[in-house]
Amino acid sequence: RSFNDHRQMIELAEAGKHGALATLLSRHILRTRESYIATLRERQELAGPNSDRVERIRRKLRL
Repeated sequence: RSFNDHRQMIELAEAGKHGALATLLSRHILRTRESYIATLRERQELAGPNSDRVERIRRKLRL
């Protein structure tokens, strides 16, 4: 899905369709963030509650 998004971003930018590009970018960024957060939570569960690295990232993302 991500590669398709990137291809569409290029096409929309080249076509000057800034509104559609902004919409696609917003959806893409939110999906990417959600995926990252899910992975971070999985790592946290595996590492246990005392993982310093996971806690630093959680604080940075305000989770």
